[in-house]
Amino acid sequence: MRSWERRLKELEEKRAQRAVSEADTSNPSRRAEIRDFISGMMRLMGRIRRAPIDPPEIAYRTQDLYELEPWPLAMYVCALSLMEHPDEYAARVLLQEVCGDDTFLFSLVEGLLERLRERREEEVSA
Repeated sequence: MRSWERRLKELEEKRAQRAVSEADTSNPSRRAEIRDFISGMMRLMGRIRRAPIDPPEIAYRTQDLYELEPWPLAMYVCALSLMEHPDEYAARVLLQEVCGDDTFLFSLVEGLLERLRERREEEVSA
């Protein structure tokens, strides 16, 4: 198979996968929820990056993760994962403990990370 045919097939497969995942976000309130999640995650990435220069009382600390509710903890998991931070594993384990059998946040985190990584790879390859 020629390279352009292979590339076209890959793009078609990605588009089909994206169409399935976009069906999950067709609800306007669901889209707003995801937008809020991403916004919070971006804010937390800034907080984590500023930790070395922030005053100790507001700087990011690993122990802060243990005081969080599931939603902000999931935001931290995404932020730490995207930043390839050493605290990512601890945050994931904690999220699993806090959520128990509820898989909604895990699927949100993994779906979002997958999309963001795909876009990063597309930008690099373009």
